Amino acid sequence: MNNLHNSPFFNDSNGQLFKELERIDLCLQDYTHKQRPSLDQHVLEDFLLDEEAILAHINAPKGTPHWMAPQGACGVYAHHGESMSTGLLSQLIECFELTAFEVDIMLLGLMASFDSRYFSLFSALQRNEQKKHPSFELALKLLCSSQAQQSQQQACLLNDAPLLRHRLITLVRTGQSQKENWGQALFQTSTEVFHFLTGNCTLSSLLTQSATWHPVAQEVSDCPSSVLSGLQAQEAEQDNGCYPVLILKGPLGSGRFSAIKSAAAKKNRLILALDIARLPTEYDEAKSSLIQALRDARMHDAMLVVRHWDEFTGSAKDVLPDWLTLLQRAKVRVVGLCEQDSARFSMPDIAQISLVMPKLTLREKTTLLSSSLSTDTFSPIDEDSLCRRFYFNQESLPQILQEAKCYRSLRAPNTLVNQDDLNLAFRLFSQKNFGKLAQRVEPIRTFEDLIITDELKEQLQEVLIATRQQQHLLEAGFADKVNYGTGISTLFYGDSGTGKTMAAEVIAKELNVDLIKVDLASVVDKYIGETEKHLARIFDLAEADAGILFFDEADALFGKRSAVSDSKDRHANIEVAYLLQRLENHPGLVILSTNNRGHLDDAFSRRFTFITRFNFPDAAVREKMWRTVWPKNISLSPDVNVKSLAIEAELTGANIRNISVLSAWLAAEDGAPHVGEQHIRKAMQRELAKIGRITL
Repeated sequence: MNNLHNSPFFNDSNGQLFKELERIDLCLQDYTHKQRPSLDQHVLEDFLLDEEAILAHINAPKGTPHWMAPQGACGVYAHHGESMSTGLLSQLIECFELTAFEVDIMLLGLMASFDSRYFSLFSALQRNEQKKHPSFELALKLLCSSQAQQSQQQACLLNDAPLLRHRLITLVRTGQSQKENWGQALFQTSTEVFHFLTGNCTLSSLLTQSATWHPVAQEVSDCPSSVLSGLQAQEAEQDNGCYPVLILKGPLGSGRFSAIKSAAAKKNRLILALDIARLPTEYDEAKSSLIQALRDARMHDAMLVVRHWDEFTGSAKDVLPDWLTLLQRAKVRVVGLCEQDSARFSMPDIAQISLVMPKLTLREKTTLLSSSLSTDTFSPIDEDSLCRRFYFNQESLPQILQEAKCYRSLRAPNTLVNQDDLNLAFRLFSQKNFGKLAQRVEPIRTFEDLIITDELKEQLQEVLIATRQQQHLLEAGFADKVNYGTGISTLFYGDSGTGKTMAAEVIAKELNVDLIKVDLASVVDKYIGETEKHLARIFDLAEADAGILFFDEADALFGKRSAVSDSKDRHANIEVAYLLQRLENHPGLVILSTNNRGHLDDAFSRRFTFITRFNFPDAAVREKMWRTVWPKNISLSPDVNVKSLAIEAELTGANIRNISVLSAWLAAEDGAPHVGEQHIRKAMQRELAKIGRITL
């Protein structure tokens, strides 16, 4: 019956998967019949064919294994067997370039997935109850007609051959595995291959931790032309058979994945999204996840979209060498998504196409928002202010508008969605998680709470004007005239307590956004290169967040660049240069504050859009502070001379606030109806002593 082993593999679209399974089943039936004298005579009597039946099936194949006949135990398969073509099987063979013998090995490992009685048959043939899967030795005897052919085909079962390299088959471990030689190793065809051949799409339990299938989108949104062009360029294989890797950069929320999904839909292609940040921490499991992801994408002719691509130089750096080796032989279209400032890493013999995800212009955002606001749901809205302050795209806008409707329902059901509802929805949707790197402050205080000179207030208004008009002027042509420095940054400098932090909060309140206060203790890292990574993370998140970046006491980190005497000085200078670069290109407002302008590098002074000095308050300003610092429910005793207090002690606004709080506590403890002169004097002495000043 050698014709069973040497029959050419049927790979055209008119064949049927179960016709090939029938051929493998008959090989097993014939082999078992020859081994029958040494087997238990009662093993699987209802499953095994006699010699006459075997010959009958060989001479007149039914197109399906005998147990799939309607009268058999698995007759439920009969209907499907008639209509299932080998198109998927042919696709599998072609994309992994499998030989006829490798296909037979894969089919043999599939048999038990269709009928569990093969488990018992394999155990009987190998005379071991634990060996419920075929071994390499059994497969070679079954599928090869001579010892010479067995020796020749052993190479197909090595680790670097396609079957094991791509995890088309996997080894099955038993309690006896360590004591067995290579030929006794058991194998099975991967479950994902079985599901692929039966027309389904699934992931292994390991891969589900980090990957997700995305079907072809039914409703295709617009995709940037640059992304479409990049994917078109990727279609051309390199000379070594690899596809170039497309790297799409952009901040969180920029719609990178949505754009790729739309482009894939135009090509009627599935997407397998793999998140590198969610790979298992154990090395072998992480590597196995990468192998399976490439196999599944290649098997389904899908696009593999890799989120957090830059983690290959971070948390996943241990598997980067394996990843590069796998990519060289994968023949998969790979798209990497990473932050805009992510550094490129070398991929030998693999071309890279790097693109930046384009943002919607102010006009495009306004058009998109205007077309989405129906008059029967939304009251008249200041669309321009929303589009200037917040970033959104076709992907995120529907959810933002839905959340605005929810806030409307909380505020006043059965009314129209108003400006406040939209402001809240946009602001909350844009909030990003900075973790320990920054603290989000929801601004409360306004210009009425900020007691400063009229000149300083005018300068702060200019910062607001620049922020509001920035995008409009850039799109009007300034972006082409000014090749760098299109961002808006301002330096607040002056003595501690003169209102720098409060002014930053007031500006955020005026713009109706959050203040993102950077925690310098978390940003500065003793390890070379880590500080830049933290800065990159902050700026990347801030680009998608509507908030204002605020670096308080910035001279602690960004002081004068020193002469380079060692590697530490060199990398400190790199950190300063990196900050300057991000300041110039950041699309939002960045505020830095320092107590001493002289501590900052001169390069900063040239690069800042605004430099604002917060002078020590004079007596007139201090008098105004003393009069406005008290809450409505706290009254002063008639004997308190506010003007005299302002003249006597040179204090900052922060000092005066501290004194007012302590004096109110003292008055409450005394049970006094008003805050008296004695309470204020005592609180003032404590404050002056605290700051090292001579008490009154």
